[in-house]
Amino acid sequence: MAKKKKKSTDRREKPPVKPNATSSLKRGLPGVAAAVAAGLCIAFAFPDIGIWPLAWVAYVPLLFALQAASPGRAFRLGLLAGATANLVGFFWIVDLLHNFGHLPFWLSLGIMVGGAAYQGLSIAAALAGAVYLRNRRGHHLLWTLPVLYTAFEAFHPIIFPWYLGNCQYQLLWLVQICDLFGISAVTFLVVFGNAALFEVARHIRTNPQRAMLPASLLLGVLTVCSLYGAIRVAQVEKQEGAAEKLKVAVVEPEIGIFEQQRAEFPEDTPPLSILKWNNLRLHAISARLEEEHRPDLIVWPESTYFPAVSSWGRRHPAQWVAYDGSVRFLRNDAGSLETTDEMQLPFAVKAAHARTASRGYLVGDRCSVARIWDGQLSQEAPGCDVTLNAVWTGCTEEEQVHDSLVDSCITYAVGEKGTVVARDDTRQWVRLETNRQTRFLAVAGFGPERYVAAGEDWVVTGHLHQGPGEPVSTPGITWIKALAKGDTVQLVSAGGQVMELARRQKMVIPKAGEGAFDPKEIAARIVDAALSSDGLLYLANGEGVWVHGQSKPLVRGAFRSVACSSRGPCLALGPAGAYRLSQGQAQPLSGSPTGEGLVTLAHLGQNRDFWWLAPDATHLYSSRAPLPPTQDFPAAVNMDDSTHVRDQNAVLRTFSTPLLFGATSGVLRDFEDPNSLKNTRYNSAYLVEGDGEVKGRYDKQYLLTFGEYMPLGKQFPVLYDWVPAAGRFEAGPATAPIPFGEYKLGVLICYEDIIAAHTNRVAAQGANALFNLTNDAWFGKTKEPMQHFVLALFRSIEQRLPMVRATTTGISGLVSATGRIQQITDLHDAENFIAVVPMLESRTMYQMGGRFAVWGLLAAALVLLVLAFRKPIVRPD
Repeated sequence: MAKKKKKSTDRREKPPVKPNATSSLKRGLPGVAAAVAAGLCIAFAFPDIGIWPLAWVAYVPLLFALQAASPGRAFRLGLLAGATANLVGFFWIVDLLHNFGHLPFWLSLGIMVGGAAYQGLSIAAALAGAVYLRNRRGHHLLWTLPVLYTAFEAFHPIIFPWYLGNCQYQLLWLVQICDLFGISAVTFLVVFGNAALFEVARHIRTNPQRAMLPASLLLGVLTVCSLYGAIRVAQVEKQEGAAEKLKVAVVEPEIGIFEQQRAEFPEDTPPLSILKWNNLRLHAISARLEEEHRPDLIVWPESTYFPAVSSWGRRHPAQWVAYDGSVRFLRNDAGSLETTDEMQLPFAVKAAHARTASRGYLVGDRCSVARIWDGQLSQEAPGCDVTLNAVWTGCTEEEQVHDSLVDSCITYAVGEKGTVVARDDTRQWVRLETNRQTRFLAVAGFGPERYVAAGEDWVVTGHLHQGPGEPVSTPGITWIKALAKGDTVQLVSAGGQVMELARRQKMVIPKAGEGAFDPKEIAARIVDAALSSDGLLYLANGEGVWVHGQSKPLVRGAFRSVACSSRGPCLALGPAGAYRLSQGQAQPLSGSPTGEGLVTLAHLGQNRDFWWLAPDATHLYSSRAPLPPTQDFPAAVNMDDSTHVRDQNAVLRTFSTPLLFGATSGVLRDFEDPNSLKNTRYNSAYLVEGDGEVKGRYDKQYLLTFGEYMPLGKQFPVLYDWVPAAGRFEAGPATAPIPFGEYKLGVLICYEDIIAAHTNRVAAQGANALFNLTNDAWFGKTKEPMQHFVLALFRSIEQRLPMVRATTTGISGLVSATGRIQQITDLHDAENFIAVVPMLESRTMYQMGGRFAVWGLLAAALVLLVLAFRKPIVRPD
């Protein structure tokens, strides 16, 4: 009997078989192909290809490839799928970084690849987690994958938040569930559909009965969701039909990013000419829309209005300042005159003059001066000891581009004993010699450096730096008012006589007998006078308010003061009441003050703001100056050069429809360097009435990283040197809708309309409609504008509010509260349209609490993963 051969236990006798690299690669290729195919299907399901059914089957081949895979392999293949989807879907970011960020193409591509991989992490984590739960606890992919995918997608921080469910926007009935749980609910459905179809495909041939359960579940869920959607669409459309409507004119001007736009003009075109051209186009389009359609509101897109260096506005609601024993700031609105603020001064005021709301002065006894600064008062010391009777501020009439906030205006005050003091360009008060000891009661001038002082029997001219001219005697005449207009100064006497002085090189004033005196004597002494913008001279006295040259008063009664705005109406005050004067007509105003003690009144003009609009502006300059007859460049710009620069830069010009528009607002602290981090800038939206009154402002809160700000840029300014194209904006503080009559407009700027949580906060404060002002010019003629539009329309369903989108270039439109696209523009060329927008009042489940559903999914996902880690239970599939 033969002995059995003893088995060898020496492992060296059977060396391990070396793995076949080629075989491993072949086994892995199907998974790689499935992952890439999944990514491509997702990308192709979105605009502009838009084959939405691909999203329902995108992951089915990949789930087959992961049947026996480890979580690690699932993560890698999921990352590949996610990176592919993001790389194909967001490839326009390469152009953005290269063309506008001025980065090398290779670096732009590298950033894009890295960003695509980062954005794919949520897909990778969801697949890995689902496989992990299957391997450790035997949990079924049919329900774990939708839970993990939806939760991780919702909480994955990315710059441009997008959801798998966004590509289903064409399935109107299905997406109505967004008013319950937001866009994440649609993502859940699509992922559940993928998992169900995978289960059906896996068992349909071997075990048809087992395939029936996921198929039935999917069909049932889709049926219930579609029925809900059909009912909600009918309900919401009925509400929209019954709601009051707002007729909105949307302007899409096709204005590109400035550096890109400059390339469209001849190389030697001045940048200011392009800015002026843009404003002319906006005004011309808006005026035409107003004339043809009579809309309730005109909408301009984000950052559309940009002045040629400067604009004008008022920061305080008051338009007038008066003194009747105390200083009162007055607001004239809708037939009334209301006191907005009242302040006390330790001296009796004799006169007031305000060139702007920040350059106003009150003067009085004991050589007292108080400066008006946006509704506040501060005292200054001119350094004299007599009563000051009049004050006037002269500024550079041309308002040139390079005027500064300091040196363009000089203030003069005159008083007893021939006193003339001036606040020079060093902000110091200086005493000027006049060679007269007369009592001066009036002062005005020609520009900032030449003044005319007049009073009892004398008129004196002078120069801030060259001293006084030859005094001119006017015996027996007491000049009580000096009024400057362009190259002339009109002197008004207590007897109603008027003498006009023309600006001359040597400042020679005609003798009294040669002046243009009005021979008519008015019985009561003239106490005040004002010159309107249309050339009418108003006189006030104890008998009434007169227009110079007319024999009858406009209004009878006792008046103490009259003043005019530079480009608007005048105001008369006194014991007889308050009256608005315009074009020789008087309109009574209710309100105060009307007391006997009122001795002075001045109009608070508008401030000049450089580069940006004032964030706290209460009124922006509007103009009636006509537009050039041609709309051709450069002829229109050249013809408009003769128009006053204030009118050129008016926000509203030739039209008076309320306007919602995007602009840059800010506080300029470093005049020489607008890009300085000392300055404060906001990406803002303003709503103004036809007269320029600001009804509300909204500042963008979610800034675009690198585009509008550099992370840690304020802490490390050198970062801006490395990326000079990065913006220097700051986030705004509030989410409140802007009031418009009885309605509230929820404003969203740029990509804030794809941030569901932010839109929810805006809408929850009572918005009746959503208005998105966007500048998609950064992305060129790529798929981004349509992607942006589609991602945004889901906010309308979630909030049950219509959305008006206005883009500088790209795709504008109107989306109903059901998510139905009612109007949409083409990607190319400028387009304008009229949108009839229902004003709705809506409170959805998503707004009130349904948005927390994803938090529940996240909590469930974390609990499942923790339990699987601590207590693995492997069950057969």
